[in-house]
Amino acid sequence: MAPGGPEIVDQEPKEDESSSDIQVNRSQSHSSSRPQLILSSTGMESVRFEELELQIGEPYWMLHQGNCEHIFTVDDIRAVHPTDPNLPKVPNGNILPTIIEGCYPITTFLSRLTSPKCRVCDRDPAKLVIMNDELVDESPCFVCERCFELLHGHETGFRIGKVAGREWWVVPLLGS
Repeated sequence: MAPGGPEIVDQEPKEDESSSDIQVNRSQSHSSSRPQLILSSTGMESVRFEELELQIGEPYWMLHQGNCEHIFTVDDIRAVHPTDPNLPKVPNGNILPTIIEGCYPITTFLSRLTSPKCRVCDRDPAKLVIMNDELVDESPCFVCERCFELLHGHETGFRIGKVAGREWWVVPLLGS
């Protein structure tokens, strides 16, 4: 193994091995219809993208942290262009590779962050968190304002925090 390079595990059997299972594996491994299996024990943070041999439209499988699997495909590859966002402006218009490294990766999509649903109606977004309340099944329990009023009525109000004389307490759900 080259220092810093990915470790390739040889799946080919040795010539002196004569098990029938190994012979079957050898004949299957030379089939053009089966993808070549390359295993690596290199940490993801030490592998550069340019070291990967990828083909457009082919599925790839990545396993990390022991059991977290990802299947991905590369849909498009293009060259760096001076109009790309985050590129510093160079006076002569040339783009230096050392400058580019600090500009990538570019985030092109952020998934919408969703707040948890109300655990009572399972419909509306939760706005409050109730602690130690015997009227709900779990603590803490995320509830919407409507369900909170249905559970506790208008007389309790939305008094935030611990209130003397009651076992349960309520706080607003931040970010909702």
